[in-house]
Amino acid sequence: MHDRRFQDVKALKTLKVVWFTMLNALLVYGAICYFLMAYAAYKPRYTPEVLHVPVFLGLTWLSVIYLFSVIVTAIGIAHFNRVHKALIASMKTQTFESEEAAFAFLIKAYTTQMFIHLAIFDAVAIVGLVVFMLTLDFTTLVNLLIIASVGFFFVMPGQAKLAYR
Repeated sequence: MHDRRFQDVKALKTLKVVWFTMLNALLVYGAICYFLMAYAAYKPRYTPEVLHVPVFLGLTWLSVIYLFSVIVTAIGIAHFNRVHKALIASMKTQTFESEEAAFAFLIKAYTTQMFIHLAIFDAVAIVGLVVFMLTLDFTTLVNLLIIASVGFFFVMPGQAKLAYR
């Protein structure tokens, strides 16, 4: 029993390290772009004013980008919650050879879910990078990194998310 508990803690700690590393990638995106902007090391193709051009139904590019990012993040969070609840419900109905086999299945399924949803949230940050590279608009980049990090915090691994009994 003690060995199983040690394995549970070790698996959770590994998941937390991976999650934290991916969250820090968002900070690295922001830091690199800040230094590109601060040292004028990059000349953008467009000016930030292009983001204020109406594109659809009177919405500007900036509004469309923010709307897209919030919708993608909200759908990602809702999908993660739905899939995670389904995983926990299926764990309660399945029979496993041992507790170790059950926990191994849970960790594997949760890790897959976590990576898929972190990639979805990271896509929002990449949109921010593209906007920054095209216009050198650091404020939009930071706002999109914050929106992406909100999604990251909903997927953060914890003991409660791995409890199925």
